[in-house]
Amino acid sequence: MNTQERIIKTTIDIIDKSGYENLSLRTLTKDLGLTTGAFYKHFESKEKLFEEVAIKLSKDFVNNISLNLKDSPKICLLKITKYFCLYVTEHSNLADFLFFNSTVVNSYLVNSGQYKLLTEMKKIISQINKEKNISDQDLFIQIWSFIQGYAVLIKNKTVNYNEELVEQTLNEFLS
Repeated sequence: MNTQERIIKTTIDIIDKSGYENLSLRTLTKDLGLTTGAFYKHFESKEKLFEEVAIKLSKDFVNNISLNLKDSPKICLLKITKYFCLYVTEHSNLADFLFFNSTVVNSYLVNSGQYKLLTEMKKIISQINKEKNISDQDLFIQIWSFIQGYAVLIKNKTVNYNEELVEQTLNEFLS
C-alpha cells in the first residue's frame, strides 16, 4: 500500500471511529508517522483528501452491494436501500461523512461522475423514469430522501428494517 492509500485508509478508520468533524491533520499525520509536509505532497488540502476518501467510500459502497446489470432497476433500488440501512447502522460516522459533509456534497455537484454510488443511482433513476412526467433529478430526490430518512429511523432504533414496507414504498414512487 502506497502512502496516499495509507492516508486514505487511516482517514476512513478515524472517521468511522470518531467522525469527520473531529479529524485534524495533526492527528492524522501523527497516526501515520508523517510530517505535515509529507501529507501535502499527496493532497493539496484536507478538502481534497475528503474528496478522495468519499470517492473510495462510494466505490466500496457500490461494490459491496453487488449490483447486477441484469437486475431490474427496482431490484437495484431494493438492494441499495437494504445495504444503506445496514451501513448507516454499522458505520454511522462514515454515512454522515459521505452524505452530509458539505465538502463532499459540494464535490458531488462538481465531480458527480467520480462517485460510483451517485453514478449508479442516476442510471437507475433514468431507467425507471422513462415514462414519467417528472425530472430525473426530482425523482432522485424523492427516492433518496425516502432511503435516507428510513435509514435514520432504523439507526435511531425507531423502526426495524421491513423489506415489504420498502418494496411497497418504492412501488408507490414507481407507479
